[in-house]
Amino acid sequence: MAEAAGVDPRRVNYVAFSGGGEAVAALMGGHMAAGISGYSEFAAHIASGRLRALAISAPSRLAGVEIPTIREGGINVEMSNWRGLLAPAGISGVDRAALAAIVRAAVRTDDWRRLLAAREWNDQYLEGEDFAAFLRAEQSRYAPVVARLRGPAGSESITLGRRIMPATVLIGGAVIVLLLVAQRLRGHAAAPSLVASGEVLSVSLALVAFLLLLVPIGFVSASTAMFVMVARAFSRQRSDSTTPGARTPWLALLIVAAAFCLLVDVAFTRGLDLPLPEGRLLSLFRRMPWMR
Repeated sequence: MAEAAGVDPRRVNYVAFSGGGEAVAALMGGHMAAGISGYSEFAAHIASGRLRALAISAPSRLAGVEIPTIREGGINVEMSNWRGLLAPAGISGVDRAALAAIVRAAVRTDDWRRLLAAREWNDQYLEGEDFAAFLRAEQSRYAPVVARLRGPAGSESITLGRRIMPATVLIGGAVIVLLLVAQRLRGHAAAPSLVASGEVLSVSLALVAFLLLLVPIGFVSASTAMFVMVARAFSRQRSDSTTPGARTPWLALLIVAAAFCLLVDVAFTRGLDLPLPEGRLLSLFRRMPWMR
């Protein structure tokens, strides 16, 4: 719902409760701004006027329930609070069929029908492959949302990029100018050009490249590029002053850099739960149909 409304889900302070009763108590106690639960758990409190219904997540309004749908509020979201009966993956075909027959018989009884009416539940009974297909569809809906919650939101990435790009270009240009001025003031006009051979300038350019690439391609790729640029600059300087041609091979340098940056990313995202930018390109790739 937050994504569909244009709100960064990471900014929503979501508090989970073990049941609707706790959610009701928190709402009526003024501890929460809004709450989400099954309609039947809120119905009595809505009727008494102690809670106000903002929207219902059904595809259309429920009969006898004067609550607008989420879609009517301009947010294109539909979802249901369903329950399922599942067994271990290793269950035999015979046992699975026997259990399915028991449930199938139960949902056809008058007692079940009366329970549906009393609890104001919708009958959404599915079994076998129909239920499996429903589960796959639900996973395809929610898994990408959960995955994106661990990374930077798209709106933040765009904002970050807009702030970083002009700032890094300006700072990088200022660093180059200051280094050239410092070189002149120290009387090294006859020395090799700092632009062509200075390690400090190479590091500055690598940092600018890192900041410019951070949002489009993500932390791992951008930091790998920076690592390689810096290492090659120092390797070139060392080979020029000692043994010409003794520079570190590109492939070995790239492998070491990528492995190191990947470990840093894992340490932050998994160990410290501090997600680093994954990059817009990777985000788009993950949204492709074959990645779902």
